[in-house]
Amino acid sequence: MILLYNTSAHTYINMTEYLTSIADSTGNIYRLLMLFNLDTLFEGTKKRTAWRGRYAKDEQGKPLTEKLAITDDERDMFDDLMLRGSNEVFLKMSAWAKGIAGANRFNVKFGTPVVSGSVISGGTTAILTDTSQALTVNALAGYKLVITSAGIEQNEERTIVSNTADTITLDSAFTTDVTGLEYSVMTQTDDFIVYYLDMNIEWDLNMIHQAYESAREALISYFVKEWFVVNRYIDDAAIEGGKYEIELVKIKQALSQRKTPLRRSGEIFS
Repeated sequence: MILLYNTSAHTYINMTEYLTSIADSTGNIYRLLMLFNLDTLFEGTKKRTAWRGRYAKDEQGKPLTEKLAITDDERDMFDDLMLRGSNEVFLKMSAWAKGIAGANRFNVKFGTPVVSGSVISGGTTAILTDTSQALTVNALAGYKLVITSAGIEQNEERTIVSNTADTITLDSAFTTDVTGLEYSVMTQTDDFIVYYLDMNIEWDLNMIHQAYESAREALISYFVKEWFVVNRYIDDAAIEGGKYEIELVKIKQALSQRKTPLRRSGEIFS
């Protein structure tokens, strides 16, 4: 899933709105969000290894599905290794995320913004006050409060335990004083890997989708190759590792593409 984040209004729009919205003159600043559902990625690794196990044979000619296929029992291993894999994949995008705090985030609860505001007081505690709000008591319990102001706390989040009309109680305080900072409250859905990139009017929409698909394939290939290594199927690990490296190259190539290719000025050769 690919979305655009409006850093002025703290709202999300889909990619089809990009071509018109990004060109407006209202001063809005957009960031590209690439979201990878961890459950979906895990299902992808299970499917890929199941295919391999079905066609691989042991000395007696029997399928190796039981040995090679990833099952739900390996989910803890998946979560541990995918944290490292998500960092590796993001390195290929990091040139487009300079200056964005928390641009690479793992195991994030992502949902729709339902409330936005500023912390008026209580920024050093777990109880934040925003007197501009008129909230329904405990309507936000279980949601995520995310700091949206630029700075070291940007994109940091806490789970909401309860709320009154104008206070929000969190499961723990932020590490620094967030008084005066803006926030949004997000509904919770699934767990995601989230990459934030700075948007550029010159980006080719098709290439953005290509970069996303390559990143998704790279994340799956990363875990599958590590799984084959653990099981000592080194030849299979090498093949999957080769796929992984190819997808990493494709990510960088896709993000480097523009709608109008950059051309050198003829004047420098005159």
